[in-house]
Amino acid sequence: MEQEKMPEPGRMKIFFGYAARVGKTYAMLEAAHQAKAAGTDVVLACAEPEPWPETAAFRQQFACLPAGGAV
Repeated sequence: MEQEKMPEPGRMKIFFGYAARVGKTYAMLEAAHQAKAAGTDVVLACAEPEPWPETAAFRQQFACLPAGGAV
């Protein structure tokens, strides 16, 4: 009997930073963009609105879970 192949577990990457405005959000979105380009499904679960136009535009490329985490 052929065994069913189990799916690989998901991964979560957390970006920590001590100070505001050091590039955490942009680094997170850049890594997400690279993963998406490599064929990985990417969904943002929590990302605060950004006042920086480049970061806000980068964020628009991804699906986002609604506030409260409801799916």
